[in-house]
Amino acid sequence: MEEQVEVQQARNRKVPRKSPYRKRYTPGQKLKAVKLHLEEGFSIKAVVEEMGMHKISLYVSVRRRSTYPFFLPLFLRGG
Repeated sequence: MEEQVEVQQARNRKVPRKSPYRKRYTPGQKLKAVKLHLEEGFSIKAVVEEMGMHKISLYVSVRRRSTYPFFLPLFLRGG
């Protein structure tokens, strides 16, 4: 009976996996990168090289934090 309990406990124990290839950025780091791009006017390439992040990470962060509706078609944006 004790063996079954130990096996069940071992199954329930989940160790979070951390990929050695994926770097995670804090919300503050992401916000800094977004501000560099949107407010300071730096290009995506310059911000990515400075911060050491992947361009897709920055694109996603910009899209999430921007008030500009990128998802709307151009004719609906008024442009």
